[in-house]
Amino acid sequence: MKEYNFNHYQCWVPVFEKIFNIKKINRMLEFGLGNGTEFLADYVNYLHSVELAVNEADTQWYDTIASKLQSYKNWKSEFILCPESIINADITVLKNKNYNLENKSYSPILKNIVEPYLQQSWDLVFVDPGIHLRGEMIIWCIEKNIPIIVNHDTEFQTLYGYDLINLKNYKYYSFDTTHGTGVFINVNDPSNEELLNKL
Repeated sequence: MKEYNFNHYQCWVPVFEKIFNIKKINRMLEFGLGNGTEFLADYVNYLHSVELAVNEADTQWYDTIASKLQSYKNWKSEFILCPESIINADITVLKNKNYNLENKSYSPILKNIVEPYLQQSWDLVFVDPGIHLRGEMIIWCIEKNIPIIVNHDTEFQTLYGYDLINLKNYKYYSFDTTHGTGVFINVNDPSNEELLNKL
């Protein structure tokens, strides 16, 4: 079996192994690349990773991962330095340890960054970027009827805005990994039938 350079931040790996054992994932979008990206690229036909960075120093981290995976023909990545409004909102959330921000000026800007990716066809979207503004990202994924959405750090519900999510046509599975991992399954997608029965 292939060895990966995992640490406690990749506690979501066993959850993905369960998903991959039940359903073939052809196209996957990942917000927030890292040491687990190589593992994902080994299991899906196509992986698109988007790094949402809050400072230019993050380029070194991005370049390290990109260099490691440069031989992967089924992998594409992008580095996006977030605008000031998003960075300021992220700092405020972290400082207050709460996603409930009075100033929502960052939200349409973040949506303009995220939504073009969601216009494409994906079997699974993994929401685990460096920023804490994740709740809305998942809401936008749900609005686009993404078949499977996975989120990380679920033990910090209010910090990441996960408590704001309305499941609508989704069933939610919670896994007690080191930092918590959640899986949203679209119940109206016929291709998810086996996953709904076995996950």
